[in-house]
Amino acid sequence: MISLYRYHHNFKEADSLLDELKAPVFLKTELDVVYDDFVRWENNSLLWPHTDFKKNVQRRYSYVEYTWLKIVEQLRTYGFSHNVIKGYLLNLTQVVDNQAFINAYPEAKEKLTEAFGEEVAREFMENIKGPNPTGLVMISLLELLLINVISYNDIVSLLFYTDEPELCLPISGEVYKEIANQDDHEYIEYLNKSHVSISITEIAKKFVENDIDEKSKSERFKSILSKEEHNLLKIVRKKYKNIKSLKIRFESEEMKMIEVKTTKKTSVESRLLEHIKKGDYSNIQIETVNGQIVNFENTQKYKL
Repeated sequence: MISLYRYHHNFKEADSLLDELKAPVFLKTELDVVYDDFVRWENNSLLWPHTDFKKNVQRRYSYVEYTWLKIVEQLRTYGFSHNVIKGYLLNLTQVVDNQAFINAYPEAKEKLTEAFGEEVAREFMENIKGPNPTGLVMISLLELLLINVISYNDIVSLLFYTDEPELCLPISGEVYKEIANQDDHEYIEYLNKSHVSISITEIAKKFVENDIDEKSKSERFKSILSKEEHNLLKIVRKKYKNIKSLKIRFESEEMKMIEVKTTKKTSVESRLLEHIKKGDYSNIQIETVNGQIVNFENTQKYKL
């Protein structure tokens, strides 16, 4: 997980934070996203652009890519089409160039100085305006929003509008204060229109550890899912076409055991012999019609 303590109000670590957000961490099977949905989005070019491919190495996905997947998941729940979502993807992957920071600095100078000190704020601007600024800031809009969530510990959301397919409007606690102070009529007009709001802060809670008040932790995890949750998903994904029911046993609020009842259509008795030879006969139920076996149910237990 990403340490909030390390990055909160620590502007000098922004480059390290961006590197951590973009680092390949998860296999696709380790993400809390329905696997069939993932494959469908991949086939429809809805995944976050990924260029760092290595031959014969299983691809891993970053915190940024995971955040986008969870946005897609919610947009699909609200009925947004693949083509509309592609428009949002194009918008959120756009690189925010240095000139945007330079233009915004005069209005943000006071807040930056208050938050980080005059020296850090001045150093930031000197770096951007330096002789080789293009390599300094290469960041997409979504990555910038994630950094805002972590660096400021701010509440950040994206607003999506069905009547403007490519418009996704960011809103945060700090932005809302500015709107109120400056009486920004255009922004207020958009806030009053019907929209879908997706919380980036809520998604980030999955991988940002709120340890501001704790200087150290004994363990650092790099998984969206716990070990038990991952094992459960592997079992379900392997047998999902034949699953009839699941029973999960908890002890002290932790998953300990799962019972999976599977059913398969069969027409020959040899199916029963096959499972008995395997030793899979702890709990077998057979359904017959007119003396013929039509369904074969097998319950297996797995320790998580």
